[in-house]
Amino acid sequence: MKKTNLINYRLLLAVVSTLSLGQHANAADAIIVADAASDAELEQQFTQGMSLRDTGDYDASITAFQSVLSSEPSLGRARAELAVSYLRALNFAAARAEAEKVIADPNTPDIAKLNMQYFLSEMDKQSKPHVFTPYVSFGFGHDTNINAGPSSGTINLGSGQIGQLASDASPLSRNYNMLNVGLAHRYLSPTPIKAFGRTGAYVWQSNVSYYRNDYFNSGDFDLDVLSLSTGPLAIVAERWRLGVDFTYDYIELGLSNGVSPAVTWNVNKRTDITLGTKFQRREFNDNITAGRDSDYNSVNLDVGRTFFDSKLTLQVGAGLFNENAKISRFSNDGYQLSAGANWKVAPNDSLYLKDVYRSSNFDGAE
Repeated sequence: MKKTNLINYRLLLAVVSTLSLGQHANAADAIIVADAASDAELEQQFTQGMSLRDTGDYDASITAFQSVLSSEPSLGRARAELAVSYLRALNFAAARAEAEKVIADPNTPDIAKLNMQYFLSEMDKQSKPHVFTPYVSFGFGHDTNINAGPSSGTINLGSGQIGQLASDASPLSRNYNMLNVGLAHRYLSPTPIKAFGRTGAYVWQSNVSYYRNDYFNSGDFDLDVLSLSTGPLAIVAERWRLGVDFTYDYIELGLSNGVSPAVTWNVNKRTDITLGTKFQRREFNDNITAGRDSDYNSVNLDVGRTFFDSKLTLQVGAGLFNENAKISRFSNDGYQLSAGANWKVAPNDSLYLKDVYRSSNFDGAE
């Protein structure tokens, strides 16, 4: 079979604005209680609990604070820190129970009670069972190959014959505007989960969005996409996330549906690695592109790192893909490289820049 190489390079600069509450302030630093353990052994256990929490081992931190309280139940500072560790471990019910005990204790100073009430109010914002988030993003980009033209001006016709590519089939480069608007919903289960010996949270996320890609002076290549997605997500704070999305996309050319499992490992508080896959069925309108129906599969590895108190996020990625169509000239495989940066300019607003390089090898003669 003859193969045609396709190279596509895209540069996108865009602004994202979240119209409702996004990240909430961390209330952990607001916990200030007056008393402290005087016994040397209890003091050592207390210090160990704080150290374990700082390293992200929240379950071990909880065990340490529980050990302190089993020996001295009246230590309000230890109970307050236990509440914080429960919150970090995403066990909201247990965090609330311990915080309320601190507030109800007549020996707790008034300033400490106020801080714990603030702690509860911030936790309530994070632990709402249902959160709806409207969002909008818009931006400007450049695409070096909007018409999927081959990277070479000549084509191997077989038997030593070389064909010359028509001028209108050469790669077409255009700037474009993009717009994406949508509504996301997050359901957070009030019951914590246990996975691999650690406490975590169970979430179900859904999203509906409309995407518009408007090329300058090339209206035939403009793109409108209506997308729906939903799926479960298990989270162990600062350890890993495991989820799967079930997706449905509709465009003028046809529709696609698929499933996208992904797992993220938190290497440390600033670095994470995500392995994602996609299995998708693409069905095109026969009156537009007969024989193009295909099964699309891909795998991607992304590495992200945050800087400046998580205001700046840098990410690089690489992936492989394969598309098997009814007609061989639409079947292709290849690889993709990407690099991006996201700057949080405000609590609910971000500016991002992304580069994508994609190379495809098409089977069959055009």
